[in-house]
Order: sequence, then C-alpha cells, then structure tokens
Amino acid sequence: MEIYFEDKHYIIVNKPPKVPSQSDPTGDMDLCTMVRTYISKRDHVKKRPLYVVHRLDRPVGGLITFAKTQKAADLFSQMIKERSLKKTYLCVAYGQAKEGTTQLTHYLKKKSGQNVSIAVHKNNEGAKEARLSYTSLESIKVKRDQLNLLKVHLETGRHHQIRVQLSAAELPLWGDAKYHPQAKRKRNWTQIALWSFELSFIHPFTKEKISLQSKPPAIEPWTQFESILMAL
Repeated sequence: MEIYFEDKHYIIVNKPPKVPSQSDPTGDMDLCTMVRTYISKRDHVKKRPLYVVHRLDRPVGGLITFAKTQKAADLFSQMIKERSLKKTYLCVAYGQAKEGTTQLTHYLKKKSGQNVSIAVHKNNEGAKEARLSYTSLESIKVKRDQLNLLKVHLETGRHHQIRVQLSAAELPLWGDAKYHPQAKRKRNWTQIALWSFELSFIHPFTKEKISLQSKPPAIEPWTQFESILMAL
C-alpha cells in the first residue's frame, strides 16, 4: 500500500485502478476496508474507524483521502464545500483540445437506475451545475487518432463529472466504455486514462499546507506523454 500522508486525523493513499473506494454491491474488496485493516493490524487494535471523505470512480487511480475521526471527516467535507480543497486530475482524451486553459460548464443528471450521468438543459428536473477547467499539456497524433494530455481542475463534485463533461465537449477519455462510443465497441476491457494527480489543502487542525502528487503508471496511453509527465 502506497501511503503519501498520514497523521492522527487523515491518511492519504494511492488508489489502484479497478478497486472500489468503498464497499459496493459487487462485494469486491474495497480500498476503505483495505486501509482500515492495514491500520488495525499495524497498530494492534481490533478495529479502527475510517471515514470516506471523497471518492474516486472504480476505474480511476491516484490520490484519495480517508479521515480517522468524525470531526476530521466533517472538517474535510467543509473544505470541499467551501472549495478550499484543490483536486487536480490528469487524463488522456481523444479529439481536438483547445490550447491553454478552457472552462467547461454543464448541467448533469444521473440516470435513474443506471450508473451513468448525462448532460442536460439547466431547467431539466434534477439537473446539477458542473464546472471544471482543463489545460492542454500536449497533443499528439497516434495513427488516426488525436490524443491530448489534459490537466483537469474540478470546481464541483458531480457523479462521473470529468468523464461526462469532457465527452460532452467531444473529448472522450481513452478507454472509457461508458462515455466513449469507440471504447464501447471494443470487446476487450481497456483501463480508463484518468488519474487523481494532486491534492492540495490547508490542514484544518495543524494549518500546515499539504500538497501531494501521484503520477500515473508507465503504461499506455500515459507512456505517449512520458517526457511531459516526468517534468510535472
């Protein structure tokens, strides 16, 4: 287990792709249980409380935080609500990304009974505003495809937000079978190219500035942008 930060209030670890952030109907081992078990064995206690304060989609890897107390969880949730927590992601997207930094605003709605969200008109019942910005770090041609390495900053936290908004902007993510028509047609499973790259916040107890980075693994399609990723 890769631990990036730990104190008596929080533990921040690197989530492997394909592992649920918390227990879900599949019954597969989830990261919250793995971290709780690790802490309990290490500290020789029967059971440690652990609180999920933000989640990553199952196919997504990278930095994720768990709180060790209810108060720590409440204060972390308050940071998210006040937008003082900076969450930055890296992704590889198809299409023609604009140069520089681009702001995207959509209204998203989760489809009833399905684990997908869609972009809808703002007056649609149940629609929630979603905002993010992306910066194009590099754009390359691979065979017939245009691939873009994007750095994404979330301003809101909606279900599948990055995946839905970029797909709506004609920048679907590599390997995203839910929101990329080309990936849906593939018979073989492909890992989605979305990574929780950076967490930055002022620790609510110590007032220390915490700034952590986790880079994606050296596999396709990240290796197409190896020089840029090394320089981050």
